[in-house]
Amino acid sequence: MLEGLAGLTFACPWAFALALAIPPAGWMALRRARRGGVKFSAFAELPAAGGGWRQAAAAAAPVFMVAALALLCVAAARPRTEGAREWKRENAVSIEMAVDVSGSMLAEDMSPGKTRLDVVKSVFKDFVSRRPADLIGLVTFAGYTKTAVPLTSDHQTLCEMLDRVRIPDPRRYRDQAELFRRDQLLTAIGDGLVRALDRLRGASTKSSVAILLSDGANNAGIATPEEAAAAAKEAGVKVYTIGVGRRGRGFGDGEFDEDQLRGIAEATGGRYFAADDARGLEEAVAEIDKLEKTDVEKTVEIRWEEHFPEFLAAGMAAAAIGALLGLCSKGRVA
Repeated sequence: MLEGLAGLTFACPWAFALALAIPPAGWMALRRARRGGVKFSAFAELPAAGGGWRQAAAAAAPVFMVAALALLCVAAARPRTEGAREWKRENAVSIEMAVDVSGSMLAEDMSPGKTRLDVVKSVFKDFVSRRPADLIGLVTFAGYTKTAVPLTSDHQTLCEMLDRVRIPDPRRYRDQAELFRRDQLLTAIGDGLVRALDRLRGASTKSSVAILLSDGANNAGIATPEEAAAAAKEAGVKVYTIGVGRRGRGFGDGEFDEDQLRGIAEATGGRYFAADDARGLEEAVAEIDKLEKTDVEKTVEIRWEEHFPEFLAAGMAAAAIGALLGLCSKGRVA
């Protein structure tokens, strides 16, 4: 039990005050053990043999009880040794992901058997897993915009919600042709970025960035991409833009506008990345991960290894043995 306990310290050393009760308790237990027996005047006529195993049990019982009290006092003092030292304090970054969910994201030109949106989900989940200290949120946009997940450090929930992102189903609209057209066939890039900026407003982190991913051109919404970029620059939010898919291979009446996405990135101090396949998207996101590294300041955090369970178990075992020996010495246990 005592192996590896070099450098042992105690979290609650005041608990050793309980040890003051051990000497009187031990004295009383030993005194009671010596008092046991019966008066017999003809002592010379007694057998010369020792007292037998019951007498030995009676003598050992108080020793085990005193040892149990000592071990329990040590357990109460919470013995521990210094474990791992972590030299870090992370300064998180707030990251808002704005993802195009217009109908053209159903094209399967980036990876066999997978839509553009499927590839984006997979790559973004990997990105999230590499940013454990950061606050990350998700905005989706087509003709309309939606906050899918507000900024959060709960990355498991974020990934679960990312899995649920879908392209609007035409069957939901039936006779609402105009609503379907706006919700699936149009792309409001400017509004998507504005909503992302709105979600980043008031973030408590040292810096905020947005990652905007689209495969089309802005053809809907209130804010233009230029207006949204100007707002991002004013707010000090760097925007990284990613154009996905191959030009002219999607659906709808919009085309892939590389210049538009590049202009947003350059206006805010970010970068534009073109990704016409899954590998290209992975490389783009990996580059963003490198560019926006979370700072690590070296401060020590000690992780302690607790040893009180070992002393507690030993104390309880000693108490149980002492009680059993006491019962045996009195003939209560055969």
